[in-house]
Amino acid sequence: MVLSLFALAVVCAAPPDVLVVETRRSGVTKKAAHSLTSLVAAQLQKGGVTAEAVLEQAPVCQAKKKCLIDLGKAKKSPVVVSIQAVAVLDDLTIRVEAISVDEDGRELATIEHSGRLTAAGQLANQDAFAPKVLGMIPLMERAVTIRKPPEPAKTVDPIKPPGDAPVATPLVVDSTPAAPPTVETPAVKSPGRTFTWVAAGAAVAAGGVGVTFGILEANARNEIANPSSPDPMKSVAQLEAERARNQTIANVSYATAGVAAAAAIVLFFVEGK
Repeated sequence: MVLSLFALAVVCAAPPDVLVVETRRSGVTKKAAHSLTSLVAAQLQKGGVTAEAVLEQAPVCQAKKKCLIDLGKAKKSPVVVSIQAVAVLDDLTIRVEAISVDEDGRELATIEHSGRLTAAGQLANQDAFAPKVLGMIPLMERAVTIRKPPEPAKTVDPIKPPGDAPVATPLVVDSTPAAPPTVETPAVKSPGRTFTWVAAGAAVAAGGVGVTFGILEANARNEIANPSSPDPMKSVAQLEAERARNQTIANVSYATAGVAAAAAIVLFFVEGK
């Protein structure tokens, strides 16, 4: 009956995600190698990975990947972590390598650590070695299931009896009427002195035309008054008509310039308001 229950418990137990095995040691006692293997498995467990330390049958593999893959398949573990420990006098070198069983031994993560063994066969300064082992876990995420540590339970304050209930503070209502909202009136942009500059420009243009035709009128008058050098292509009558036309245009232009200038002055003060 006892043997049946034990066999049932073994069958129902879930296979570990990671097998931790010691595959090679030199200058390191068996006890010290087992201690290192158990230490790596414990750190992986601490990081949320189901790990099992294999302490007996693993050394026969001698770090051969095919042997390690067969061992992982036999244990139904997707990842095998091998440990190699070499000691020369008091100096210890540890190599930890994780391989994927389902990917034909593909290397997932590798770390190396240098340290010393204590007289009891324990790794000295384990605080420096543990973070390196935990750093391998993210590199094994695709192959293993990482269990998050449980969140701490939230503490609930006990319900106080009615006698200890706090006295409610009376609500004070402010009856002061609220001030009406301030409405900002958008500033009206002044159109400027557009018409002032138009009138001033017209005055300048008309004045320029008046000056031009005034000069032409004076030239024609000089030709009429100086018969010694008359234009052979023009008669006196033609010159007189040309002079009168230029004079008329000049006078009209001067008048227009005067009116436009006056309008510009008036608009300057009107548009400036």
